[in-house]
Amino acid sequence: MTGPTTCASETPADQLHQLFTQLGPEAEEAYVTTAEMLRSEGEVRGRAEAHAASSAQLENWTARVLTAESLGDVL
Repeated sequence: MTGPTTCASETPADQLHQLFTQLGPEAEEAYVTTAEMLRSEGEVRGRAEAHAASSAQLENWTARVLTAESLGDVL
């Protein structure tokens, strides 16, 4: 059995946004606010990882950034 987080993570963001829009302005605002908070947390975490990375890790990330389809593929 999967939990709600697992199911939501498999749903494309545009479909989630559409669902929350259909639920009304308050739900859409909650979705947008949550998305902005998660984006911000991800940026902070990414900066922290970059500062803590070794030279070898930075070289690997630099090489992967040219062919990666997502940030997850880089890191």
